[in-house]
Amino acid sequence: MLAHVEVVTKERETTEAWLENDVRALDIIAQGVELQHPTKKLSSTRAIQAWLMLSEFYNRTTLHNWATMPRRFHEFKMDAIMAMAKHLDAFDQLVVGL
Repeated sequence: MLAHVEVVTKERETTEAWLENDVRALDIIAQGVELQHPTKKLSSTRAIQAWLMLSEFYNRTTLHNWATMPRRFHEFKMDAIMAMAKHLDAFDQLVVGL
């Protein structure tokens, strides 16, 4: 699929086979988005548009996590009144975020 998305063709060079492959690639991308993020809807009409939008979103969230998650990890402390189970749940959520 990535090979199809990376192939940039001019509008006049598109063939029926290319358009069919583009629809298949867009369908695969859309299914993955619906499974991972059920609230997100793709408004793209081409696979390359969807691919670029998702890669931009991934890079933006990854950069944010890269900057904030280590700080949250180093500041993480157990409250004296917090139950151990709640503390472990909070720690698990923090580790998953890393």
